[in-house]
Formats: sequence, C-alpha cells, structure tokens
Amino acid sequence: MSRVIRAAIVAVGVSVVGGLSVSAAQAAPLSHLDKAPTPTAVCTAGQIAAARADSAPKVSAYLQAHPDVDQELTALRMEPRDQRKSDAKAYFAAHPDAAAALKDARSAEHALRQQCRMR
Repeated sequence: MSRVIRAAIVAVGVSVVGGLSVSAAQAAPLSHLDKAPTPTAVCTAGQIAAARADSAPKVSAYLQAHPDVDQELTALRMEPRDQRKSDAKAYFAAHPDAAAALKDARSAEHALRQQCRMR
C-alpha cells in the first residue's frame, strides 16, 4: 500500500473515531444536569396545602374573636395595593398583640416559607 493511501486511511479513521467520540459525548446523558431540582419532601404542593389548612381555622377563629381587627383587615383589602402594605405595617405597629397573635396563627405557613425559601 502506498504512503498516500495509508495516510488517507489513517486520516479517515481518525476523523471517524474523533467524530464518534464527539457524538458519543454529545449523546451521553448528563443525568445530574437533565433533571430539574426536586423540592425537598416538605416543599411539596401537599405540604403547602397542609400548612395553609393548619393556619386558616386559627386565623379565622382569631378574627371572629376580635371583630375590630377583622374590620381593619377588611378595610385594608379595599385600599390600593401600594398603600395597603404601608397601612398594614402601621396598623400592626400600633397593635403588636394582634400582629403577634396572627403571626402565631400562621406559624405553619411562615415556617414552610422559610424552609422552602418561598415568597
């Protein structure tokens, strides 16, 4: 076999092997990159629903027992969104007992938000 033919065969062989290695690398699944991060067991939709279900009756009971707070929070919901937040902060600053009671009633939701880094 002539040198030219041998060189051509080697070149084709290198290109085929090189092409296969690139194709194989491209086709190889990167399982750790392909999967979306799975939420921890406590951050599932079921756990979020459970935390809300735990908080709802506690908040409801507090508001029924304190109609003045219920009335104020209802009035806050009627305000424009940008004003609502500052007025709520002012109300709860003036009524720390109500703020603490409602925070305690919603503690399951708050804990879940902290664990799952939810908004």
